[in-house]
Amino acid sequence: MIFKDLVMLFGLLAVSVPIIIHLLNRRQARRIDWGAMRFLMASLTSRKRHIMIEEIILMAVRCLLLALLALAMARPFLPTRSTIPWLIVLPAGLGAIICLSIAVAGWSLARLRWAMLSSAVALLMIAGLSTAYEYYGQNRSWAASSDAKDVAVVIDGSSSMALTHEGKTNFQRAVEEARAAVDACDAGDAISLILAGPVPRGVVPNPITDRAKLQQALNDLKPSGGSMKTLEALNLAAASLQEGQNIGKRVILITDAQNLGWDLANGDRWFFLASGLKTLTTKPEIVCRTLSVPSSFENLAASDIVLSRTAVGTDRPVGIDVKVTNSGTTTVVGAVVTLTINGVGVAQEKLSEVPPNAVGTAHFTHQFDKVGMNVITAQIAHGDAMAQDNVIHRVVQVIDRLRVLVIDGAPSARPLDSAAAFVELAFTPASPEERARLLAVRNDPKAPPPAVSFILESEVKDYTRLERDEDFSEYSLVVLANVPDLSPGPADRLVRFVREGGGLLIAPGDHCQLSQDETNPRTSYTDWKTPAGEMIAPARLVRRRLTSDKPVRPAIKSFNHPALRLITDLARSDLDALMVNAYWQLSVPADDKNVHVAAQLDSGDPLLVERSFGRGYVMMTAFTLDRRDSNLPALKSFVPLMHELAYHLSAPLLAQPNVQPGGELTIDLSPKLASREKPAPLDANELDVKTPSERHEPAACSLSGQDLRIRFTRTAEPGLYRCGLTPALAERFQAMPTEPACVPFTVLGDAGESSLVTLSDEDWQALGKHLAVRRVASTSELKAAIVGYVPGEELSRYMVLAALAVILSEIALTRWISAHRKSHQVQNVVFGDNADDAATMRAKAREMVAVK
Repeated sequence: MIFKDLVMLFGLLAVSVPIIIHLLNRRQARRIDWGAMRFLMASLTSRKRHIMIEEIILMAVRCLLLALLALAMARPFLPTRSTIPWLIVLPAGLGAIICLSIAVAGWSLARLRWAMLSSAVALLMIAGLSTAYEYYGQNRSWAASSDAKDVAVVIDGSSSMALTHEGKTNFQRAVEEARAAVDACDAGDAISLILAGPVPRGVVPNPITDRAKLQQALNDLKPSGGSMKTLEALNLAAASLQEGQNIGKRVILITDAQNLGWDLANGDRWFFLASGLKTLTTKPEIVCRTLSVPSSFENLAASDIVLSRTAVGTDRPVGIDVKVTNSGTTTVVGAVVTLTINGVGVAQEKLSEVPPNAVGTAHFTHQFDKVGMNVITAQIAHGDAMAQDNVIHRVVQVIDRLRVLVIDGAPSARPLDSAAAFVELAFTPASPEERARLLAVRNDPKAPPPAVSFILESEVKDYTRLERDEDFSEYSLVVLANVPDLSPGPADRLVRFVREGGGLLIAPGDHCQLSQDETNPRTSYTDWKTPAGEMIAPARLVRRRLTSDKPVRPAIKSFNHPALRLITDLARSDLDALMVNAYWQLSVPADDKNVHVAAQLDSGDPLLVERSFGRGYVMMTAFTLDRRDSNLPALKSFVPLMHELAYHLSAPLLAQPNVQPGGELTIDLSPKLASREKPAPLDANELDVKTPSERHEPAACSLSGQDLRIRFTRTAEPGLYRCGLTPALAERFQAMPTEPACVPFTVLGDAGESSLVTLSDEDWQALGKHLAVRRVASTSELKAAIVGYVPGEELSRYMVLAALAVILSEIALTRWISAHRKSHQVQNVVFGDNADDAATMRAKAREMVAVK
């Protein structure tokens, strides 16, 4: 506790007034002896003790009254972050006054006098030293330079700031705090404004003194969503201060202090930030205004949408799982999840019960009927603390075909005897007549449609007839079916194909060799490398094992690849009936992080191995995909297995319309069939993109072959974006089926933003090792940090109320003492009628003399 008007503490001298009056009254008393005094001594001794106690209490009350009035005029002030509690300072000061009054009132008692005087001095020293220490520490802590400053105001725009608390979101509170900070700055202070999110944005990038412009920017400000990347935001603030012209520098961060996005474990990045701040003209002070988060709340969040396949077509249904996370503190029962496709509701599911910190799943199945960019939206019908995370969007590119090239390493004229026969049949299980109809429809939209459509369009080539300059770019997947080796030209082109995102499936069989001699220029899988020494195949062939006498089986529990999830459900799959009569033992490099064993046989040998290479993937099976090595082609699981592998391996070449915040979006739109034969130049090289907050940003567009390539880099805000096409482009390219002139895409959010776990004391201590951050917990503290005064509460009114209470106590005490002593009452003397006459008295006197 400190005092704003120290001079008025001299008013404590008024405490001496009742003391002086008491001493003067004692001097005026005169001692008079009279005859009957000895009979009253016993009574007076007892009475004196009572009178002294009454005088001590009365003296203490009167001194306390004057002390409270003097303290009230000195304007006592309690800082919000007082280092010494007021329960020490104030009682010590008042206790010293009381001890002094007791010592004076009981001055005749030497032991009491010295004890009270010693206590008064000790308590007075405690109060005085505590006040001086508090005054010095508070003024030093909250001192601010009077020079003009450059101030960077950073507002947390993450999804967690959408939490509604006491009728307002924390983002609204943050904007109000920013307004208060702007108002508290001096007229010469220049201010910049930064919105922190997954990618921080300079709303007012350079410090300015135009308050009207700053207030308008705050009025127009909307949260960005996603998680706040604190380091990136503070680095942008430092760059903003670098552009300022004032000597003083300050950063004000307004946040709910959610622990997501601070990256405190990365000490090197924080050290880099601290080093950058030191390069400014003066090292800036960082003030962090932390907003409160309720300890108990109810909140469900739509955290993810998961499709059962990476490649989605119109040929069959796809599973859609909506993940619902309970990030609140109470169990939620009966929440309804609604699934919409392109704005049209298609299904609903009611969740039974989702406990706190648990994840529920709403399962849907939907078959898309139109190709193009389709928007999947899931919405939770539940009122909770954060309505923003009740909706989630995903965009899926529904395709009409995936072209697959199957290279046959063991061609045969007999039906189903070649290495590629079953693979081709699995991809496109149609008769020759149906295949002809499919090809006719794809080349001519007016041709009569076939009875059954297939998304996978396969083509078979003999490996001995591959051209040196074979072009694989028109395919999404290439399958090497029992191909023994490759000539240098196709091998090099396959490497380029995979590096650019194509898929490659290698199924070695009895035609494959361990290695080639040095005179053979052809490439085997074991020696297949790039000129830089990069391995292409995910494993090396070791030796071929024949197990027809005791077939090996798959180890179902070892199947851990997403593409195998469908066939490992033995309730719907017969994969456990697989029997392998011959297979290659594969050697998998243990130290290669790009290689992953996706499945194993019960012998412990790998069954399926995958390597990520460039943008694409290379998969290798342990046996060929025909009836020579196993009974797999005869199983019901064979067709879905081949389809799932094809979808997975083809996925990198498909459009990726769901990107991470800050990532570059690149979408290639294929031309409609009628436009493929008559390519034309573009009528625009820039398109308009509408962000989730309804801002408009430009996107670049260009031709890539016959495709329209759209590039967009301003992906800071999570949510659904819409890129508009010109009428000419909408007529020419396949976009959204329900809105031909719109190309939708999403920027992914962070599901962790719905979990309101704030920074712990240990986190703040770890942050303090890198930066000196002043935490303020109220608007008054924020203003005090800017202006330089000590924030807190003045206690004068409480002192006045206490003084009034003491006055009433003094009046009551005085009346009680007066009534107890009865000093003001008249005592009546009553003379009785039983007095003796003179003769009787003389007779009694003679008797007394005679006795003597």
